[in-house]
Amino acid sequence: MVWQFLHTVRRVKLEVRPLFLPQLVRLAALLQPGLDTHCWTDSAWETFCHNTTRAINKFDILVTRYVWKLEMFRNFQKLC
Repeated sequence: MVWQFLHTVRRVKLEVRPLFLPQLVRLAALLQPGLDTHCWTDSAWETFCHNTTRAINKFDILVTRYVWKLEMFRNFQKLC
């Protein structure tokens, strides 16, 4: 899960990271209980994993769409 988070965050281009800062802070906050307070034998662990993974996947989709639109825009500019 941490690897997936890092992989997704690294895909965000440096020039647009400030735009994604609120989402990045939210995702980091979602991960924090898993690193600090959750007991991995607790039944809440499954809910934590499910919710955090779902949030990371949604953010990954957002990043993918943004990168795709940015590339389309750049290609369009080359054609003009």
